[in-house]
This record gives sequence, C-alpha cells and structure tokens, in this order.
Amino acid sequence: MSPRATLVCGDLGAGKTTLITELLRKRKAATVVENECGDIAIDDALLAPSVTVRGCACCEGRRALVRALLSVRSQEVFVETSGVAEPGPIAKLFFVEPALRGRFCLWSVIVVVDAVTFPEVSVGAVRFADAVVINKADLVDRQKLAMVEAGIRRLTKARIAKTVRGVGFKLKRGFYLERAVACDPLFFGYNVPAPDHDVDFLCLNNLGDVSQTQLAKLAKLVSITACLEEQGLLRFKAILNVRDHGTFLFQAVRNYAADGLFLRVPTAQSSRLIFIGHNLDKPRLRHSLRDIFPTEVREVAS
Repeated sequence: MSPRATLVCGDLGAGKTTLITELLRKRKAATVVENECGDIAIDDALLAPSVTVRGCACCEGRRALVRALLSVRSQEVFVETSGVAEPGPIAKLFFVEPALRGRFCLWSVIVVVDAVTFPEVSVGAVRFADAVVINKADLVDRQKLAMVEAGIRRLTKARIAKTVRGVGFKLKRGFYLERAVACDPLFFGYNVPAPDHDVDFLCLNNLGDVSQTQLAKLAKLVSITACLEEQGLLRFKAILNVRDHGTFLFQAVRNYAADGLFLRVPTAQSSRLIFIGHNLDKPRLRHSLRDIFPTEVREVAS
C-alpha cells in the first residue's frame, strides 16, 4: 500500500503546526515535510521527524518539495505548506510529477482558518480543500464563530471542524481526483503561472543565548511593529534560547499575540527569528534589532 500524504495549508499563523502536532500524538511513525518561504526554519524545532523545504512549495520550491518527498521512508507524511501557498499546484505534483506518480496516496487536503482574522483567507485554498479547520475558536464569541462558519460554507461543501489548538480534529480520507478537477479544470496543466505572493522577509540567525532584558525589548518591538498598520506585519516567529530558562517559541500573528505566546520547545541549535509581511520597513527593523542584539545579529539574505 502506498504511503498516505496529507497537505495542511492555511494562512500565516492560522495554526497549521499546532494541528499537525496534535495529529502526530497518535502517529509516532509519521514524517512531516515542512515548507518555509523564508530563508530560515522555525517550525522544524517543533516537528520531529521533519524535513524542511525552502521556497514556497506551490511555485519556486516545487523541485525541493519533490526531492523531500522522495526521501520519505515512513508510511504517512504530512506536508505543511508555507502560509502563502495554494494547495492546488502542490496536490497536482502527486499526479503529474513522474517521480511521485503512484508513489503516494494523497489522503486529504486540509485548510486551517484563523477564526480571529477571518475573512482574511485564501478563497481558492478553501474551495480546493476537502476539510476546513476553524482554529482558535476560543478566541472569538459565538456570533463571530457562526459568521466564520457561514462564510466558509458559502465557499465550499467541504467538511468543517471547529478546534482550539487543533484538538479534536479527526483525520479522514477526503481527497478525490474527480473533485479536484472540478475545482480546478487546469489541474493537470503544467504551465500554470506561479502565484505572485508579494511577501517580504527579514530573517536573523545565530543570535546566541538571549537575556530576559533582550526578550522584553524584542517583545516590545514586535508589539509596536504589529500595531503599525502600514508595516503590514503578517507573522513573527522566533526560537529563542533564553539564558537560564530554556528554549521557547515566541510568535505573533498580525496585530495580536498568537496563542501560546511563549511555548517551551526542545533545545534548538541556535536562536533565530523571522518577520514576514507586506512592505516591511526593513531599515527600521534592522536598526531596532541592532539595539537589542548589538554584537550578535546575523541577517540571512532574502
């Protein structure tokens, strides 16, 4: 029997990694292929065993995704796409890429929707999915939650589940080729233009151990940046080794802190962070980060 492959898609910060982490609790032998648009990976410290693919997997990262999938030896694989990827072009690879054709059974295409930021969602992704997970249901009231569900139902007949941190979602087979072709008549075409994601990144690596003073200053910078509407901050993620306290995930989504603002994680190789957004004011961010990490900043070219 061919290994099962499940795509987990959704906007930046919707909760894709959180959902996969929850699903992995009962799937110890599964492998995660984690796609990062930026030049450094953060979520690989949270998902194990995992393989990281650089570049958006629905466009410039397709070749890297194929190579990563060919390296998988387990009987189940989860592909966590970048927060800007569309699922259609990735699903198509399992059928049109000669090296992958017949090697995997594409089991399900899941789209995670952030209940807080809805209706900011990829309409195309929701329409293509066979399951839609409305995550962070605890962070909105009943009226907003009902509005989110009604909005999704207007776009698709796919299965809808409401979760808090991914808990309670049951994975079922839902991907069928006939439905995919109905959603996208060009599903089997090779020459579909790559999407223009228009997203900026600022990545810092090898920050060393971080003091509590530096952590407080960084939290203030992220808060200020998120509140500046013209900044267009979509996502901030960091793995930080906090001196004398351990390693933590620090994250924010747009203008609010993501659930689990500071989450203890297994020891990381080095502290690193990434800002993701539209038209980021990189000079201002670089200047502020140099004030926080005066001798340790190692920017990754992007």
